[in-house]
Amino acid sequence: MKRLGSTRAAALLGITGGAAVLAAILRWVQLSNDIKSNGAVLPGRYLYLVIAVLSVAVLAALAVLIRPLRRQTRWEEIFSGGKLPNILHIASAVCFVIGGVMLYYASLPKTEDEALALTQLQKTMNLLIPLLGAACAVTLVAFARKCLRHEKPSPLLYMIVSIYLVVRLIVNFQKWSTDPSLNDFVYHLFAAISCMLAAFQLAGFSFGKGKRRITLFWSLCAVYFSAISVIDCLCGRANDAGIQVALLLTMAASSLQLLCNPAQNEPEGKTL
Repeated sequence: MKRLGSTRAAALLGITGGAAVLAAILRWVQLSNDIKSNGAVLPGRYLYLVIAVLSVAVLAALAVLIRPLRRQTRWEEIFSGGKLPNILHIASAVCFVIGGVMLYYASLPKTEDEALALTQLQKTMNLLIPLLGAACAVTLVAFARKCLRHEKPSPLLYMIVSIYLVVRLIVNFQKWSTDPSLNDFVYHLFAAISCMLAAFQLAGFSFGKGKRRITLFWSLCAVYFSAISVIDCLCGRANDAGIQVALLLTMAASSLQLLCNPAQNEPEGKTL
């Protein structure tokens, strides 16, 4: 039965990782060759459909493989002091800081006219997002420290990340709505929603009310869509790449923690 659990965990990680790399490559090719400057797809190009079909297939495969996993609700049943996930959390914290600095300097007006055009709300949000990112960095380091000591983290740590993700989604959506080319932001939107739902579900484990299956599903979805979003950033919004890498590493670390113990991957109702 241990072998069955290990195989299932390896399949989940392999499918997510392999599909994320493949989708990222396809997205790079698409953005380099198939997209006009206004975000429209060139006639006769269908790579966007290939990525869409791949995405649906990945989500279906994850749902099927995750469903038989045993239910776990308490933090102690899931998370461990394993080094790799916590190293990823610390690496993610570094990326949050770097990404926040890049975003802040990118938001600074380049000319006097741009400075005059900024409203007080825009100035506040341009400062708030990097500050919340720095708070997330501190949170992730604190979380990794707790895990390495086998101590249950405070739900507040998850709440800080959740608040950051909600604010970031609102700010980004305001920008997307001004130039509504769906192909430009659809994977950013999916990544943001997946990260937000995963962070919300992760908080439940500190209350003893966690839902392992749905949490793992959203965490793996976040890894997949974040990988595509990193390519989007590099091809057009490089200043946001650091944050997107940070989110990818955070969700990868959470996914590993949810799958780190092979005994936990047994089908429900069976024991070793």
